[in-house]
Amino acid sequence: MEGETFSMVCKEGVSQGYDTGLYARESAKRNKGNLGSLVEFYHFGYKPNSSQLPDFPKAGVELKTTPFRRKKDGSASAKERLVVTLIDFFKILDETFDNSHFWLKAKLILLVCYEFERQLPKLDYTIRRVRLFSPPKADLPTIMRDWETIRDKIDQGRAHEPHCSDTIYIEACPKGANGRSFRPQPKSPIPAMQRGRDFSIMLTCLRDLGYGMEWRVVNAAEYGAAQRRRRVFMFAWRTDTRFGQTVARAIEQPERFLAKSKDGGFMAKAFPCKAENALVRRIDLPGEIGEVSSGFSFEFGSAGFMLEGKVFTLDVTPRGLRPTPLSEVLENGNFDSFEIEGAKFEKFKYLKGAKRIRRKSASGHEYVFSEGAIPFPEPLDLPSRTMLTSEGSLNRSTHVIQDPISGKFRLLTPVEAERL
Repeated sequence: MEGETFSMVCKEGVSQGYDTGLYARESAKRNKGNLGSLVEFYHFGYKPNSSQLPDFPKAGVELKTTPFRRKKDGSASAKERLVVTLIDFFKILDETFDNSHFWLKAKLILLVCYEFERQLPKLDYTIRRVRLFSPPKADLPTIMRDWETIRDKIDQGRAHEPHCSDTIYIEACPKGANGRSFRPQPKSPIPAMQRGRDFSIMLTCLRDLGYGMEWRVVNAAEYGAAQRRRRVFMFAWRTDTRFGQTVARAIEQPERFLAKSKDGGFMAKAFPCKAENALVRRIDLPGEIGEVSSGFSFEFGSAGFMLEGKVFTLDVTPRGLRPTPLSEVLENGNFDSFEIEGAKFEKFKYLKGAKRIRRKSASGHEYVFSEGAIPFPEPLDLPSRTMLTSEGSLNRSTHVIQDPISGKFRLLTPVEAERL
């Protein structure tokens, strides 16, 4: 397949008498669709399915197609994250990592890497590399901790709260943007995967008060900070002001307003970004806030704006600075007073570890308290986790590092905390 386009791969199958229906349907979609299904059916000769087993069960191999793009310097970078499988919120609670549906699919993947070229129809994308991939052994402890963190969150009835800052290597990424995508979860009455309801209520309230609003999801580390701190920044304005009248023209070119630092909106100037081949999604908010609360759902992108009830949003890529690793904020010197050992070290180790504890409430209700592991000690080659006001006290969120000079475990100094 290497060096061939998806169209060439499909035609090989068509020439052998395979049904042409799937090819025709995918051909009609310029930028959307499942290229993996085409490879499965027309190259390997089996019908795409939703089986819990890997695509090639006897070999234990899962097939994945994934795009990359060329940078200006000729190097390649991933265009998007690779989705391994959907999470079964009920079955995962009975799994261990080793027998999990995720690991069954992820431990050996046939990666079909193709080059994304914006100007081409998707069937003309060229397959550049086909390789068998297994996660490096050195990464397995991190992957296992991430999986346990996701499972524990589901066990706590919080499957509706996936967040990429929870984990390092793998991520629970909800998909779907309508009511048919909602699914029940075992430990909470709240449907999981509903997207955007609370944010939509905020936008509706601002609209009703005569305001427009622009937002951007910003990870501080992507703009040079030493913390992986993800927050939503929002900027609102009265629509009857001079600024509001100027912004009204943004509806004509929403992508330029959201992503062009030269003549874009407030966020584009403050947080430079790019939106290559990003699709602007648009929706009109319901007329009444009750309609939003009772059933409205929409998948908001990392950037967007609302004006007079019209919402425009897309996903952007930061054009920021090199992240600052934790190692670059550390002081040099003797820090005996910040070292932890003995019982205090063991307590920190326990607090940061994964737990599943059976408890009983005051009313007699029995339940299982669980939480995933936090890296211990902190990785020095990455920006730090978000720092809380309780930093330095004996608690789960306090940062513990292994000093790169002395090799001893210690807390951060006040100067290091201030640098973060």
